[in-house]
Amino acid sequence: MLRFEATPCPVVLGADGAIRVRGTGVELELLVAAFDAGATPEQILHHRPALSLASIHAVISYVLTQREGVDRYLRQRADVSRAVSASV
Repeated sequence: MLRFEATPCPVVLGADGAIRVRGTGVELELLVAAFDAGATPEQILHHRPALSLASIHAVISYVLTQREGVDRYLRQRADVSRAVSASV
């Protein structure tokens, strides 16, 4: 009998508030920006070899099903980045 085990999305929230792909330093923002710009998972892998194709597909699936929350997170990160840049 075939067993199906769902695996969690391979992302972790760092102490700095950034969401990264587990086991890599690749931030969610980078993967989402590449995907939104039309990059395929294979193209993303080519530019981010620290990732696995499976993790890229898993993160994209998560982004597509949780788009509203992901977009809210991306806006918050952009706001923080602008605030830091303005204070320097």
